[in-house]
Amino acid sequence: MEDSAAKALGPVTGLFSVILVISVLTGYATLFSIMFPSWTDKRIAAINHQSRACFWRGCLTAILLLVLMALLGHYGKQHPPLSAVAGLLALSLFILLSVGVVPSILVVGRKVPVGLVLPDTVLWHSLFGSLILFLAVLFPVVGWALVFYWICVGIGSVVGPF
Repeated sequence: MEDSAAKALGPVTGLFSVILVISVLTGYATLFSIMFPSWTDKRIAAINHQSRACFWRGCLTAILLLVLMALLGHYGKQHPPLSAVAGLLALSLFILLSVGVVPSILVVGRKVPVGLVLPDTVLWHSLFGSLILFLAVLFPVVGWALVFYWICVGIGSVVGPF
């Protein structure tokens, strides 16, 4: 039999998890864009002017890294150094994803007409971009495709020649 306290804390824990993820994404995007404003502005400009090219570059980069990780991980059973290379590729994909999500969050957040009600600042763009992309994950298929698109665009903006 389940504990009644566990039943009561289930929705509260879920709500705090949502607030925590959105807060972390907002803080990360805000801090990164404040620390590296010219880099972030170049990536945002690339997304605004070449979003299709950024998407395909990011998609191909992610697929290439995933395939290489799978192959090296498989052959790493016989040759352990290949497993270490697969781990480094996984780390590089994680770094590309982490850095690439910042311009994507800011571009999505800038599309919200925040200036009508709230000040037009990086914090509000980060907050609304994080909120929109997080809430999109809750919608099966369409939301997942939307988040996949913005992740690939972000990776492509980091990888692309600018």
